[in-house]
Amino acid sequence: MPVAPGVGVQWREAAGMSRRAAVTRGLSAALFAAAAAFLVQGVVSGGLHVAFIFVIPLVYGSGFQGLAAAALIVTAFVILALSGPVQPLGGYRGAEGGEGGVAGTGRRSFGGVIFIGPVPIVFGSGRKVTAWMVVAGIVLSVLLILAFILWNF
Repeated sequence: MPVAPGVGVQWREAAGMSRRAAVTRGLSAALFAAAAAFLVQGVVSGGLHVAFIFVIPLVYGSGFQGLAAAALIVTAFVILALSGPVQPLGGYRGAEGGEGGVAGTGRRSFGGVIFIGPVPIVFGSGRKVTAWMVVAGIVLSVLLILAFILWNF
């Protein structure tokens, strides 16, 4: 099915993405999907097994499916890392259309939560952002523990 000229260019330009980045990200997504298919097929056929270490899933086994899935996942991560950063849709803008994360100041704020098991590690660029990350970390940690408890009953 032919596509009108320039259709693919419009969404790539809106996302701040070059053609090379769009192709490599699409290839990476396809490799992840193929790896997931190998994992599912391996579990269904009995060649791979799934276990949980606390709340971390572990897939183990022997055979072609496990090797193929691991190789595809590693390759997809490498391709994704080499594709480079992409500007978010709409660019980097503050609440009132100005540059930055805080309206009118030109300052960007950021924060995040990293989980090691059910334990959240939070970080942020300021007190307010960090406080929100602590709240998000506690809520997500409780949800993870509840999911683990309910999964095992």
